[in-house]
Amino acid sequence: MDVVLIRGMGRESRHWGDFGERLRAQLPEARPLALDPPGVGTEHHQRAPTSLRRIVADMRRRWRPTAPPGSRVVFGISFGGMIAMQWAAEHPDDFDHVVLANTSAANVGRPLERLRPAALRKLVSSMREPDALRREQSVLELISNDPAARERVAPEWAALAEDRRMGRSTVVRQIAAASRFRAPASLTQRVLVLSCPNDHFVSASCSERLAQHLGATIERHPSAGHALTVDAPDWTVERIAAWLREDVA
Repeated sequence: MDVVLIRGMGRESRHWGDFGERLRAQLPEARPLALDPPGVGTEHHQRAPTSLRRIVADMRRRWRPTAPPGSRVVFGISFGGMIAMQWAAEHPDDFDHVVLANTSAANVGRPLERLRPAALRKLVSSMREPDALRREQSVLELISNDPAARERVAPEWAALAEDRRMGRSTVVRQIAAASRFRAPASLTQRVLVLSCPNDHFVSASCSERLAQHLGATIERHPSAGHALTVDAPDWTVERIAAWLREDVA
């Protein structure tokens, strides 16, 4: 089972940390593959498109030659969830299952719900911070509700930021792409939505409406923040694994 993993805005494949290993521990048949959109990570040399369609085309071009036959899943967090929906709608045969965490769309969320005003101010402020560690600490305070997780992850993320420097325009261009994104009327795949009512970055009401819009199963974590796989990786893996097993039960 190929599981394509797509992170959120300004994040790259290495921000998944050990999530792939945790997933394999629960689902030995899973083959996690973290893909970067143009502009970040392995693709940091590219200019980030302002169109979800162009982002999907670029990622799919790199993925298709190595895509194995059989069941395939795409899991996207936040902006990665928008990419996942666009991809699944345009190419319905590429995936059998779609998992979305703390994401949104223009037709299921108001602008101030999709990116809370306080979060936007802090995000802009963090982009001006020259010190990588302080910058990542500021971002994590916004997206994680677990102080211990923030303390553990911040140095790792700071090192990633220094290793593959992302252009400042990348996040701006991703915000432009996200602002125009509308969820498809429907998806042919089974869909699971993971939501965090205590998300301080994106209102959980977006996930609620999205699940209703797509006729999806929804699971809610009681305390995690926007960075669900930072705050509650085991819960996330367990919910995904249980949901996928329903097909073979």
